[in-house]
Amino acid sequence: MKLDIEGAETDVIPHMVKKSIHPRQLLVEFAEVNCPSDRSKKNAEDTDRILRHAGYVCRYFDGRANFLYTLR
Repeated sequence: MKLDIEGAETDVIPHMVKKSIHPRQLLVEFAEVNCPSDRSKKNAEDTDRILRHAGYVCRYFDGRANFLYTLR
C-alpha cells in the first residue's frame, strides 16, 4: 500500500493499525518532514513507533521523506 496523502499519514496510520489493517508492505511519504519543525519530527517519530510496535520494520529511507516498511 502506498500512502502519499499530504500530511494525513500521521492520522491514517494509527487508525489503520487500530482497525487491524496490516498490508505486507507500506510505502509512506511523511510530507511534514519536508518542512522541518519540532512538531513534524515528533509526528513522524510517533507514527514510526506505532508502525514498529505493530510489527513493521523500516527497510528503506531515501534520506528525505519516503519510507518503506514491511511486516516482520
